[in-house]
Amino acid sequence: MKTLPRLFVAVYMLIILGLFLSAASSVRAEERSFSGGYESEINVDKVIQNLRQREEELNRRESNLQAREQQLQQLQREVNGQINRLEALRGNIEELIGMIDNERQQRLQNVASIYETMKPREAAAVVSELPAREAADIFAAMPPRTAGGILQALGRLNPAHAARISHELKTVQGFEELQQQF
Repeated sequence: MKTLPRLFVAVYMLIILGLFLSAASSVRAEERSFSGGYESEINVDKVIQNLRQREEELNRRESNLQAREQQLQQLQREVNGQINRLEALRGNIEELIGMIDNERQQRLQNVASIYETMKPREAAAVVSELPAREAADIFAAMPPRTAGGILQALGRLNPAHAARISHELKTVQGFEELQQQF
């Protein structure tokens, strides 16, 4: 950003040089056309006055640009601060989600342990009342031999529900929702 003021100074100097050259050539032309020196002094004074006005205008523009640059820098700092706060919040949310998921897995494991202690026929009667996805999650937390025994008993009790649970067991949880989104 330091090159911007230098660029303005360089442009400013080129403008002044151009004005002086054009003023000098117009003064020489007027000196040739007028024999009196009084008229050329008036023109030089006008050129100097114009140069001062242009200098003031350039100074105003430069100060406006500097003010805008400062505003942009302030806005950038604010945006960066908001991004940092959002990233921290995201980290907190991800941590909470992890804690909730761990708690859910622990509870699921506890429920699976309860079903493991039951006789397959009794467990099948209870599982027949659960939604297929929940039953599949519970079975996934059990040793395969135990889950198979309960699923076999459920197949005798409610074959359609046993088939839905088997289907849920082979699909990854959340995969179908992702497929529907895309």
